[in-house]
Amino acid sequence: MENETSNSAAFENYAIAENGDVGSYGTNHDDGATDVDTQCGYGDCKPACLQKCHNTKTALVVLSIFAIIQGFVVNGINNSNTTSMERRFGFSSLEVSFISASYDISAGLFVIPIGYYGRLGHKPRWLATACLIMGVGSCVMFLPHFITGPYEFSQDAGNLCSGNSTLCSTRTDIPGGMYLHLAILVTGQFLHGIGGTTLYTLGIIWLDDNVKLHQLPLYVGIMEGCSALGPAIGFVLGGLFLDFYVDFDIIDTNKLTLANTDPRWVGAWWIGFMLSGILAILCSLVVYCFGWEMPEAAENRKGRISQVHNDGSEKLAMKPGFGMTLKDLPKCTWLLLKNPTFMLLNLAGITAMLLVMAYATFMPKFVQNQFQQTASWSALLTGFVAIPGIAGGQLMGGIIPAKMKLKVRGMIILSVVSFAICLLPMPVFFARCSPTSSAGINAFYGNSTIPLPEGNVNLTAPCNSGCDCSTKTREPICGADGVEYFSGCYAGCGGISYTGTGDAQTKNFTNCACIAQNVARKVASTRAEQGRCPTNCDYLIPFLLLMFIISFAMILPLTPLVTVTLRVVPENLRGYALAVQWVFMRFFGSFPGPIIFGLVLDSSCIVWQDRCGERGSCWYYDSFRMGWTVFAFSIATGIASLIFMALAVYAYKPPPGEQDGVMIESSSQSKKTGMEIGDDAQTFDNDMKDTDFVNNSEKGDDSSVKGEDNMVFSSTSL
Repeated sequence: MENETSNSAAFENYAIAENGDVGSYGTNHDDGATDVDTQCGYGDCKPACLQKCHNTKTALVVLSIFAIIQGFVVNGINNSNTTSMERRFGFSSLEVSFISASYDISAGLFVIPIGYYGRLGHKPRWLATACLIMGVGSCVMFLPHFITGPYEFSQDAGNLCSGNSTLCSTRTDIPGGMYLHLAILVTGQFLHGIGGTTLYTLGIIWLDDNVKLHQLPLYVGIMEGCSALGPAIGFVLGGLFLDFYVDFDIIDTNKLTLANTDPRWVGAWWIGFMLSGILAILCSLVVYCFGWEMPEAAENRKGRISQVHNDGSEKLAMKPGFGMTLKDLPKCTWLLLKNPTFMLLNLAGITAMLLVMAYATFMPKFVQNQFQQTASWSALLTGFVAIPGIAGGQLMGGIIPAKMKLKVRGMIILSVVSFAICLLPMPVFFARCSPTSSAGINAFYGNSTIPLPEGNVNLTAPCNSGCDCSTKTREPICGADGVEYFSGCYAGCGGISYTGTGDAQTKNFTNCACIAQNVARKVASTRAEQGRCPTNCDYLIPFLLLMFIISFAMILPLTPLVTVTLRVVPENLRGYALAVQWVFMRFFGSFPGPIIFGLVLDSSCIVWQDRCGERGSCWYYDSFRMGWTVFAFSIATGIASLIFMALAVYAYKPPPGEQDGVMIESSSQSKKTGMEIGDDAQTFDNDMKDTDFVNNSEKGDDSSVKGEDNMVFSSTSL
């Protein structure tokens, strides 16, 4: 009984502070007193000059920087390095997808305790700790570079018809091989998940605690718009870093014979993780100095309206002490799960995140394969599209609801229209460069004018049958016959010569038996040059323009739907509602998204790397099959998300009084008597009892709630 009284008292202090009757939330000291904490600083050091910066605008700037760093490392640097990490450690698309997926596993595991307990604690301190953990995760992710020896790629002899190309080596050069590297990278991304889930639950609730009701979409839009800048910056800088050789810090790159256009090239993937680790640790120090709430918070909370879905659950949620202890967790969960608008938004979010995370992880790889670009340039191009598209969508998703003062139904309709626009340009995924004639892949050896039937890929021919070639490494060459060969070995070449000097030096392959037998081309030379044969491609620019439209329209609904989530649930369950939503979206959307998409891409692979009998990464993809499968995946998930959003419009029931919201009454203005509110709570408790969440003894207590007690918490509308 004593514990229940204590919890109730604590809740009332919290509620009164939210109601605006007290200027701030309370901070419980060792002596049990509750003081106002609206100052920033470190411990007892709170200089007056710092207080000038202690406001919602500064908080928005700091959270936006946090979001930029999080997006930079998780969805920018990590994804721009996909191809390089595959090549460096011998990962397949499926294996590298587990690195991205570990972020979502972490978010799903930690979001419930963070959302449930963090909403009651010192939110800036929680956020600072999460930012620090994210910095540590970045430091973990660049460790494989420093615990591994120099990258080794096959030399010239391995790509000649010399009979010695089958010498085997392990996938990596440290004990544990590829799986140790994979475990380290997964661990780092797992730590990133703790930082991200805290930012997008408690960070948004912290803003909502301090700003005016109609301002939240704009604040969230700016913050998440900046979070979209993070991946874009990550792709751009990641692309630049990939132009540096992976081991530039330990070898003399002037003596390097490998060009960055060579498929064997691996760029300095680790620099971005080092940079993000430093920035995240510095950002955590800044976040830590903020006080519990801003000085203007109490004033900003006056005059809010309630837009909670009208199913009676709000009455139980307003009981003093409800949601303060672990025993209330099942009840809180059931309140959310029985809210149809909330659940339909979750389903829409799941299908949308399947698509968003798939694009974020593998779009550079799609561009590289379909339009024959280098890994670094593909990452840069993806970044150029992401900067205006994703950031613009996030910002407009905040500006439009704020300027139009949209309520719940209006914001969902806005999201439906935007996502419908997103689906219209989806056929762009069929765009691709015309593939060059590649011997044994899409054309016959010796007669390259005849296309090879689909499914009949065979790199071995009489002209190279005695060369003992392997797909362990790929070094494409362009023969004098205009045909591309997998390597000098598969072209039956017996020698190498060089022309030019310095950076203009060109490697040539000579005495190539497969070129000599190309009767269709009647070539006079048997020479070949290193590199892929040139191809005409006029579709890259249109593809990027349409991807901008897709990105803009797909991301715009994010901010309105986050705001709607906060509005349709009971106000004291905001943080927990975001946490539950994250569980759904991460475990069923973000987590399987890259894995499913990795399998989709792997299904279009036609030539795999051979690591001594063990399958490595993919060397060649069927570009038509890749375009078709990506289109099918995109249109299926996009339509499903659109349907769930549309259903949410019809499922939402606004509170009585206005179409989409009513002014929240104070205790003196309440038109309901304590008996009426108690009856509402009684009705809901009977509902809860039927689902085994409430026992008979709790039923009686619920009906005794008085009107004034229930209205204490109500002025913190979402």
